[in-house]
Amino acid sequence: MELAPPTAITAFLRVRIAYALSFTANPASHEISGALCNVLVRNPKNPQHYDSNSFYAPRANSIKEVESILGDLPPGICVRIDALATPSPQVWQDVLAARDGWRVEQEVDIIMEATWTTTDVSQWAIEIPPQGYALHRATASPLDQTAIMSLGVSFGSVEPLDWLRKRTAAMLGEAPGHTVFLTRDESGEAGFHVAFFRLALSEVDEHALLAIMVVTGERHRRRGVASWALRSALAEMVRDSGPGVTTRVFLEVDPENGGARELYLKLGFRSLGLVKSCKMIPIGL
Repeated sequence: MELAPPTAITAFLRVRIAYALSFTANPASHEISGALCNVLVRNPKNPQHYDSNSFYAPRANSIKEVESILGDLPPGICVRIDALATPSPQVWQDVLAARDGWRVEQEVDIIMEATWTTTDVSQWAIEIPPQGYALHRATASPLDQTAIMSLGVSFGSVEPLDWLRKRTAAMLGEAPGHTVFLTRDESGEAGFHVAFFRLALSEVDEHALLAIMVVTGERHRRRGVASWALRSALAEMVRDSGPGVTTRVFLEVDPENGGARELYLKLGFRSLGLVKSCKMIPIGL
């Protein structure tokens, strides 16, 4: 599979960068320039997986600014460089590869996209859920926060708990543009959650959503919960955009996660291609 077309990468990165900036002091700064430095911690159970601290995602407009950010980090912390339009991602990677004390890894994900209007999702909105399950918009209540954090941990996240707690609270509270859906079964146990970030791509007729997290608890898998919950959540988000508004939804998926890709294709997503990020990892880690 080839790299996604430049226009698709630009649209996707705009939403991804806006998502990270929604946790910072300057969420309105969505211009496509420079690079975003997202702090990561490596998952020891899966060396290819990194958990992100979205609260520390400063923009860097030059290689010198990236070096300054790297120099301020404590030992053992990685950084993902989301390089934007100027200069090109390859230019950033070529220059950063020569930094003393750091090595570079490429992170490759498949970008998937779908577009819907309210008419397209009308049947999803009235779909009967699997027996015993209900879907609701999560709130900032301690019960929902705990449920979402527990699902993340059970999914294999090794994000430090203070990072996870802050990010969960922000998504359910003050960070703009976030909507989180949560399912519970008849026993009250949380089985699935999906988080969306919304950005207006134009003032008139287009919104974009970035699906940030799609997590299903182990006991709730292979029961049709994830596909039903995603359809229902997507239907609500598209309806929120309003009649006649086209909603574009982006997903990132690991190329090796065949099950997730199959699910997204059945929902109407199409693969746009690959997007590559540059990971700066301290030598020895």
